[in-house]
Amino acid sequence: MSLLWKWSKRVMIFILSVMLLSFLIVYSFGITSSNAVLYIIKERDGGISIKNDLTFDEADRLIFMFAAGCVVKWLEQIASAVTSDAIIETTWNSEEGEGIIKEFRPDGTEFIMVLSRYVSDQGDRPRGLFIGGDLPYGDSDNWQTRGRNNTGIAFYDGHNWRHIWCSINEGMTINGMDYLTIYPSVWTYQGSKLLKKTMSEIMIESYHELSLIDLNNLPVQLSMKRRLYKKAGEDYILFRVEFTNKGKLPVQYNYLFGDEPWVGDFGNSDGDIGWSDRGLYKTHIYLLPSRIRFAGIWDRGNDLIGERQTFSNFANFIEWLDNPPTFVQFSDDFKSVHENQPLSSRFNRIVNLQWLYQVLMPGESKGYTFALGMARPDSKGNPIKPEVAGRY
Repeated sequence: MSLLWKWSKRVMIFILSVMLLSFLIVYSFGITSSNAVLYIIKERDGGISIKNDLTFDEADRLIFMFAAGCVVKWLEQIASAVTSDAIIETTWNSEEGEGIIKEFRPDGTEFIMVLSRYVSDQGDRPRGLFIGGDLPYGDSDNWQTRGRNNTGIAFYDGHNWRHIWCSINEGMTINGMDYLTIYPSVWTYQGSKLLKKTMSEIMIESYHELSLIDLNNLPVQLSMKRRLYKKAGEDYILFRVEFTNKGKLPVQYNYLFGDEPWVGDFGNSDGDIGWSDRGLYKTHIYLLPSRIRFAGIWDRGNDLIGERQTFSNFANFIEWLDNPPTFVQFSDDFKSVHENQPLSSRFNRIVNLQWLYQVLMPGESKGYTFALGMARPDSKGNPIKPEVAGRY
């Protein structure tokens, strides 16, 4: 019996060693659970092409696909469990400015983030480090839920996918342009760099430019640098947006960053209320950042409108690490706040940060750094925001 046990143990060690070696080979070649797929596509001229990435306009011309992402994911999950370390998988297309970051953890949970894989309300797709969108059609996780809960920023708790953030509603208005909103897709994408890519850390930058003529026929020239950092084991990302005035005249602008995140379940704001380090917000309200240090949405249930506490209890948060916003808004839409009116929209309970009357002199830069992530429920169902390490 002892000999049989030793033999079985050796076989198990051998199998695990082969699996770990297979994972390292797959990882070294940049094969991921998102791109380990071949799409056979009918081209518009009648020809056939084979690709491992499917763009939005090619989806209706897909003939067949061969997907092996589930095997890659299985190897990554085993490697994470055996080594007791979380593993970050990065799929980034610098040319298209879109990608997916996944983190497989030893306890079987998974943290994912999708970047610039959505079409905006204006009908365009942003390119670069803009949070939001769906997993690729052939992604191994795409078939794990039918409710699109694993889009944007999401978390798999071992049993269910929890939607945490959606496609961030980000924009800028410039003084002298009749308050025309500059959406992410308006910026001209100038490329990106993978500054760091390991199994435990990822750092990406994307670069953008904007050239416009204001109502006084004067040029406005801005550049934007975006940086994203994720460390394995942390339930958040560090994110920085920096604007630089490339023109010869001062520029005054307002910057907005918010979301109707549909915490818990995609497409559904039921149960969502505001929260911060100073308490809960069940009604529309403006808050000054001098009174709070972070804000978010908690999927708890709003008793002011008769919602019982039968929701996921997961929450999201955004914490500003420098240059605090002018104010923070909780409401049922981005355009108005009706003080003391309960948060009640089925689809649009929002958290919104606004930086107003920002000024950039010629050649000047201004940045906004924040942590963006999720807060898990404790044993009593209350969200616990992770401590954010200020090393960005």
